[in-house]
Amino acid sequence: MIQKYSSYFQLAIIICVFIKHGQSEWKSCPSNEMCTCQLNQFNSAEIKEMSCTKVPFFKLPYLTDNKLDQLSITGSGLEVLEDDSFLNLTASRIVLSNNRIHSIQDKVFSKMNDTLEDLNLDFNNLDEVPINAIQYLEKLKILSLYQNQISSVVVNWSNLNNIVKELSLGGNEIENLPLKPELSLMNMKALLTINLAENSLLTLEANSLPMSLTVLNASSNNIKEFPQPLLNYLQELQYFSLSNNFIESILTHNYEGKINLEELDLSRNLLESVGKWFHQTVRVKKLNLSNNKIHSVDKDSLNDLDCRKIDLSYNKLSKLDDGVFSGLKDSLEFLDLSGNRFNKLPDALKSSKSLQTLKFDYNNLLKVKSSLSSLSGVKKLTLAGNKITVFPYESLGSLKSLHHLDLGYNRIADIRKSDFKSWGNYLEKLFLQSNSILFLQNNTFEYASRLTELSLSYNNIGSIDHNAFKFLDKSLEKLDISFGLKGFGFPTALSTLKSIKYLALDNNNINAIPETISNLESIETLILDFNNLKELKSSVFSSNAHKFLKEIRLSFNKIPSIDSKTFAGLPNLQTVGLHNNKIIKLSENVFTDLIQEFSVYLSNNVIEIIDSKAFSNIPKLKMVDLHGNKLLTFDYTVFENVTTQNEPMTLNLSSNRIENLKVPTYQRNPVYIIVLDLSHNKFAKVPKKIVEIQTSLKFLDMSYNEITSIESQDFYSMINLEHLSLIHNKIVKVKPDAFISLKKLQILNLSHNHIEEVQNEQFKDLENLRILDLSFNSINNIPNNAFENTKVEKLSLSNNRISSLPSSLVVNIRNTLRILDLSHNQILNIDQNIFQAIPKIYDLNLCHNKITGDSLGSLQNSNSLSSLQLCGNELVSITNDSFKNISNLSYLNLAETGLTSFPNVTLPSLKNMNVSGNKINNITEGFFMGLPKLKVLTLSNNQLAGLSSMKWIQLQNLKSLDLSNNPIKVLDQSCFFGLYSLRMLNLQDLNNLETIDPIIFVDLVQLTSIKLHMKSSVGSNLSRILSNLGKLRELYLQMTDEKVTNQLPEQMPKKLRLLEISGKNLKYIDIGSLNVLTNYSNFELRITGTSISHLPKHIFSKLENKRFTIDLTNNQFANIGPELFYRTIGETRRFGSKAFPGGIHVGKNPLICGCNTKWLAQWMRRHLNEVSGANTISIQSRLELIESMNQVVCSDSQTKQMFPILSHDVTTDETLCVFVLNVPKVSTGKGSSSIIRIDAFLLISVLFINYLYCK
Repeated sequence: MIQKYSSYFQLAIIICVFIKHGQSEWKSCPSNEMCTCQLNQFNSAEIKEMSCTKVPFFKLPYLTDNKLDQLSITGSGLEVLEDDSFLNLTASRIVLSNNRIHSIQDKVFSKMNDTLEDLNLDFNNLDEVPINAIQYLEKLKILSLYQNQISSVVVNWSNLNNIVKELSLGGNEIENLPLKPELSLMNMKALLTINLAENSLLTLEANSLPMSLTVLNASSNNIKEFPQPLLNYLQELQYFSLSNNFIESILTHNYEGKINLEELDLSRNLLESVGKWFHQTVRVKKLNLSNNKIHSVDKDSLNDLDCRKIDLSYNKLSKLDDGVFSGLKDSLEFLDLSGNRFNKLPDALKSSKSLQTLKFDYNNLLKVKSSLSSLSGVKKLTLAGNKITVFPYESLGSLKSLHHLDLGYNRIADIRKSDFKSWGNYLEKLFLQSNSILFLQNNTFEYASRLTELSLSYNNIGSIDHNAFKFLDKSLEKLDISFGLKGFGFPTALSTLKSIKYLALDNNNINAIPETISNLESIETLILDFNNLKELKSSVFSSNAHKFLKEIRLSFNKIPSIDSKTFAGLPNLQTVGLHNNKIIKLSENVFTDLIQEFSVYLSNNVIEIIDSKAFSNIPKLKMVDLHGNKLLTFDYTVFENVTTQNEPMTLNLSSNRIENLKVPTYQRNPVYIIVLDLSHNKFAKVPKKIVEIQTSLKFLDMSYNEITSIESQDFYSMINLEHLSLIHNKIVKVKPDAFISLKKLQILNLSHNHIEEVQNEQFKDLENLRILDLSFNSINNIPNNAFENTKVEKLSLSNNRISSLPSSLVVNIRNTLRILDLSHNQILNIDQNIFQAIPKIYDLNLCHNKITGDSLGSLQNSNSLSSLQLCGNELVSITNDSFKNISNLSYLNLAETGLTSFPNVTLPSLKNMNVSGNKINNITEGFFMGLPKLKVLTLSNNQLAGLSSMKWIQLQNLKSLDLSNNPIKVLDQSCFFGLYSLRMLNLQDLNNLETIDPIIFVDLVQLTSIKLHMKSSVGSNLSRILSNLGKLRELYLQMTDEKVTNQLPEQMPKKLRLLEISGKNLKYIDIGSLNVLTNYSNFELRITGTSISHLPKHIFSKLENKRFTIDLTNNQFANIGPELFYRTIGETRRFGSKAFPGGIHVGKNPLICGCNTKWLAQWMRRHLNEVSGANTISIQSRLELIESMNQVVCSDSQTKQMFPILSHDVTTDETLCVFVLNVPKVSTGKGSSSIIRIDAFLLISVLFINYLYCK
């Protein structure tokens, strides 16, 4: 599939939206115009904040503004913070998150010692706390190092002890906290908040943390015991999270004094009961015990806690002692018992007089009885996902304060006005989605006349009486009937809703929008996607009637055309979505007189003609998306009086058939475009005068065209262009002065062309060029002055014909070049002066050249290098001198280099080493000694026959080891001795394996992920193998048998979160083989890379309320139907697509278009709404979700043509798709039916299954 939105094009949209968003004080920054700056509102010459979001940087720009409140550089790809990065800058807050920073030099923040208060380095690659760089920051209050690779906090914190108040170390590799006073965190007396989540801590000792703490997050570690001494020690603690650990029980303990916690989170542990843990010495306002295995709660265990909020959801409770909440009658306000096994509301609730919120979703309630009678103060009640068949009006009679009621995902077939009579006066929100409601009678909501929000989606409503909503005309603001209407048009009853603001009617069978929609005078958002609309009258939307209308969604319909002034004069209109229709033509003034910032999405239609002035009088036109149409030409006269110089637009014309652009010789009101996407068209050359009508263009994408040359004047007028992409054209020649006007260009991509020659001084006019990609061309020589006058930071020359790399080639970019890719060329030698020429380079890729081991001496003393790739060269052997004095190297790739022995090298900073695909048959003792910091070692595809001689003890920091595809025969207990920190181990493709000792992994106490080759020697011992892997979270099983029957043990690690079953020989999985997975929730099951073409019915149905993700990608399925996932119709109502909230993934299968793919499409559409919230996110975000879903395709059985499943019509009105699902037995007095046949053509409420036929 064509990628409609490239990463750089998305970047362009982000930046342009940011520039235009908010107040006018945001503008392009003088330091780098791809960044945005906020001006001081009192002094427009002074910059307050600078933000660079997804702007690619490999060297920070010279910052001309010496004082900022905040600097934010995120998602840039930056790897090293150099001493001169902030040479002239002072700031109080710096955000450098989501980059690739692995090194921070000592003096980088030296100018900010007395100003920097908040430093965010989240989501980077740091492997240690950068203490030398931060220790003199005298005002540093907040330090965040979340999601790095830090394994130790043993540093000298002394200078920060009395300064830092918030410290985030979550998401790292910390195994323990230091206890020595001089190294411990306990001396950080100012520290109030610490995040230690997502590490590998086994314990929390009392003297490891400061007494001043008020917030401690230790979730997602490996803690087995509740740290009672610590809680006793931290008397100021208010928030304490131990969620997602391995705590099985808590011993009763008397604490000194009184401990008052605001919140204690013990969710996602292994607790089986709740006892009297704290002996009246602890008060907890919010107690979270959800997602454990609790089956009982001691009678007096909660009464002394003074709780306001208790969460016991998703446990194994089926009953509660009557007095369990009696001590909380005056304090308990919130109680969540969802996801348990209750058959009725427990009588224990009767004592909860102060309860305001009760959640009882996804239990087994058939009826709601009188347990609610004493809960007169309840304001919010949720009973979704039970088995309630009758609206529980009698039990709700005493709930006079109820304003929020959720009865969705039940089996209610009927609602009447009498259901609300005695209690509905204060009801504001009512959720009845995914029931079996067939009709709405007149005056249904007469006694619930204050409703502001109502959901009736995923029902099977066949009729709505005209006055059904009569008493909601002044109150109802939000109505959702997505997937809710059966076989009739736009409900006339909606015309009375004068106050409605949000109306969702998507995924129905509506074929027209009536003119009575003019009565919806308060409407702001109208959603009609995925219907059967075949026309759109120009009179439907009125500027007088729809004064507040902001967003209209009409995508995935069958609209053939849009007439003039259909969207005219709507004073608040901001967004229109018309993508994926059948529009052929846009008439004159179809979008006109719109004063708000406006975006329109018209992609994936069949538009051939756009009349002049189709878009007129829209001064704030923000986005026009026309990609995926059938335009042969594009004339700028379609725009009249749109955009301004300060409000330029984004225009996407990609994936059409355009050969040229027509620009009028004179245009009174120029069109200002900032982003122009012309990719995937038929241009044979850069269109002349492409933007002569304006000079605002900053991003131009002309990739995937048929351009053969770049001429002198092609970009003459684009003086503000910053990013130019010309990839995948047929360019042979680029004229020397082709870029003469592009003084502001920063990114130039000419990859995947036929360029043979780079001219002298080819890029000298590009004085701001930072990123240059010339890969995948036919270049054999580059003149020495090619990069003169540029600032190239990243240079890609891979896949050319270059035979040498003279130092003179890069001397002109010696101070800026950081990344150089010369892979897949014909280089024989490395110039010995190369690293003197580029002294600051840190990433060099020389893979797949003709370099030999003899020439590696040139790499010596390249101290700036942190990443070196030499894969695919015939090095044969490497000596210790080969990498002498490369002290900062952290990644070395020697894969496929002909090595016969493990390289004996000394690289004190190396963290990741790849020697896969060689001929290594042994590793001599002592060869690991020179690699003290190694964390990742890839030894796959070698000739290792055994591991007993390995001295792993020298690799104390090793986290990941790949030994796959070696001829290993025996794995005994000694094989992995010493790998105490190992987390990931790959043992797949061990075809010669004969023997494995089941206790082989007993010392791997931190192992969380293992990949196993399931030969009989492993399979027969799998239960014992896994019994020694208590911390395991991910298990990958490569099967060798044709069937999975009893290979999975009855018990697996309790915290397992992912199971992958693969193997090209595998053809079948027995229905009972996955029963062990019913013990898990929030789990991902992958069956991938097999020869399976079908599975037994209901194989996944037992997992429907376990919040699973089912991944069936890359198999041999031709059909995947509902019978795999659901046993009964009731289950489809009760769970919908939320049965598998992580999704059902079926890509890369040979699916045949038909009834099953129709079902899949409708399931995906429901998941898009129900789980991903597509109706509540922006159209742009929704389009990106749909784009990923469109990767799932099926082939027509006749033509073999491929179609995206999501939007392809595979049935006609005359075709009936029938599935067979069980129906729960219901006593009728005349026997009961156990099988039902289902029409999946409309498939609406019954998981989009419409007509029911009794067998």
